[in-house]
Parts: sequence; structure tokens; C-alpha cells
Amino acid sequence: LHRQLRANALRDRDGVALIDGARELSRFRSVVAAVALARALRADWAGQASIGLLLPPSLGGALANLAAAFAGRTAVNLNY
Repeated sequence: LHRQLRANALRDRDGVALIDGARELSRFRSVVAAVALARALRADWAGQASIGLLLPPSLGGALANLAAAFAGRTAVNLNY
């Protein structure tokens, strides 16, 4: 999924990728935000193949899932 989003972002930067209520992110901004989040959490995720995410279903939750994918980790969404 993350590879397809990246490919789509290269073809159509302004296409909408994520919507949460009144907020929306373009494909390009979604990829940039997810990669930035993955880089910021790289040290915290070191040595872990799976990442537990305790986030509501939202734009931030979707970005965290994409960040895990870009970091080569498996996202495990936990039910709060």
C-alpha cells in the first residue's frame, strides 16, 4: 500500500489521499509526513519487527500505519 501511495504521489501530487473530518492531505503531503514520522521514530523502533499502535481511527492513525510500513515494520493496531 505504501509503495502504491508513493507511486501515485509521484504521478499526481495534489490528489487527495487521506481525509479526516474537515482535514485532508494530498498524496504528496501524506508520503512526506509518513516518511518524516518514520525517520523521527527510527530510534524508538530499532530492533522491533512489529509496532503496536494505540491510536483512534484518524488521519494521525493512518499516517502512523504508513510510517510503520515505510520503516519496514508491521503495524499492529490495538483496540483502545
